[in-house]
Amino acid sequence: MKIENIIKEEISSFLNEMSLHSMNYNNIITPEYIKGLEMSDEYERFIENYQYEENKTDVDKDEIEETDDFKNWFRYELKYLYDDVVDKLNDVILDNTIDIWRMMTVDDNWISNLHQKGKHLGIYWSWDENAAEAHWGNGGQKRVTLKSNVREEYVNWDDTIKLNMNISLGEEEKEIRLFKNTSIKIIEILDENNHNLLELPEYKQIKEKTFYA
Repeated sequence: MKIENIIKEEISSFLNEMSLHSMNYNNIITPEYIKGLEMSDEYERFIENYQYEENKTDVDKDEIEETDDFKNWFRYELKYLYDDVVDKLNDVILDNTIDIWRMMTVDDNWISNLHQKGKHLGIYWSWDENAAEAHWGNGGQKRVTLKSNVREEYVNWDDTIKLNMNISLGEEEKEIRLFKNTSIKIIEILDENNHNLLELPEYKQIKEKTFYA
């Protein structure tokens, strides 16, 4: 095996064994991350929030961006967002596992297709049932919400923390990003009336099947 492949496998193994407790601010909020943030549309939201909080809405944004006061405020905001996100995520981890949800739009044949052809359910989930949105499905009119439970080591905490720190989307979507090919067992399928379809006999085969992210 080539040394490059060995290194890649070791890095992949390391990433897939990381827990939330092993993460820290300096490893997540790197100079590269900050530079990318400063070049994004989200950065303008930070400036606007600063203008509002400091009562400087009449000051030009370009002028504000160059001030030491804003730069210090921006660093404080990033640390506050990081700590807030990590605290919320820690609250939903129980015994080193985390409940996750994913909404799907489906048609009348979806359960048969899921049993016979379904293998990957995707890496995009939510840590809040009420924030789960339909990102994947087969174009049907019905909505169902899948619930699973994974060990925290199989969550990509680097991506997850950054996504939840996004001041435009983080609070709304509450996303959990899994590592690809994480094994997933469906423990609930909730319909639009909040009934658990896995309690029905025709759904038994789904309960017994192993899927992957």
